[in-house]
Amino acid sequence: MKNAKSQGRKLCVVRVVYEPDYDNEVWGTDVTPTPASQPDAFYRIVEPAYPNPPKTNARQQPYESLSKTKLLNRLYQAGVRGKELNRIAAEILAGQTAPDKFRTGIIVIGWNVDVFREQFGRRIAKHVLRFVKRKLFAIDEAWSMISQPGVSDMLVQQMRVCRKYNSEAFVVEQSASDFSAAAA
Repeated sequence: MKNAKSQGRKLCVVRVVYEPDYDNEVWGTDVTPTPASQPDAFYRIVEPAYPNPPKTNARQQPYESLSKTKLLNRLYQAGVRGKELNRIAAEILAGQTAPDKFRTGIIVIGWNVDVFREQFGRRIAKHVLRFVKRKLFAIDEAWSMISQPGVSDMLVQQMRVCRKYNSEAFVVEQSASDFSAAAA
């Protein structure tokens, strides 16, 4: 009970801080104002003397990507052994092949999830892709940004770097033929 009272008292204690308001005309004169003599020349800031500490979160965040060791461990848990283990790990780390690179969808560790599942099977996909962040970056109406100087170079650079940050970027646009067909 005594502890609860002391916590309640801590919530009532505040710290008052005065910061100068240099927009006030008093600061341009020879007189140096004080909060007691010129209260309008200062901002009064009231803050708790004992602020509540931020709540800690015990929940672990998903991985951005997997290291080679963690990838090998996950493949081993999926039942892959021997030379096959190193071959599959090297293939995963190398990334997608050219025809599949342009498929849109959710990307994990540089792979489209559907392509990964097709190439390596459900069991490996389940073990490897578990608890890894999935990202999708869509740029809507990119034509308006591309016409500005320097922006197109920046977009190209960002799209090249997307795999490094475990994500995929694609452009979403409306064509005139699609729009006229939808209106009819």
